[in-house]
Amino acid sequence: MLRFGTPLLPFLLGLAWGGSPGPLPVYIEDSHAGTFYWIVQNLPLNREHQLALIDAHSDASEILHSDSIRQEVLRATTEGKMEELVAAWRAQGQIQCFNWIEPLIPNPISKVWWTPAETLTASEAALKRREVGREINAHEAA
Repeated sequence: MLRFGTPLLPFLLGLAWGGSPGPLPVYIEDSHAGTFYWIVQNLPLNREHQLALIDAHSDASEILHSDSIRQEVLRATTEGKMEELVAAWRAQGQIQCFNWIEPLIPNPISKVWWTPAETLTASEAALKRREVGREINAHEAA
């Protein structure tokens, strides 16, 4: 049985945007970094996917240099060097709980479905939506 109060329990839904849905990979992780690495190593980065995140926090923090993380992932994919990049970043602790999701938006993650708790009142849900809106990367929104 899954408990929604767990500090981190992301699920990845690889849904094709537009047309019929593709295969539905489900990934359960207790590490934000593990989820990031699973996404970049297992999902086609040239397709749009949606992420269903079940976590107490939105993980939507804007981070400095997220574009450089995104560009490194794309370069490694193009050059066939993703394994080396992931190994180096794991050794350095490059991806952490505060910087794992934002570099994946808007590609390959086009939408995040965030469930912060088992139940929220309407006002709590509205507050959480505003929080995410303020914290997600402003230059991507522009």
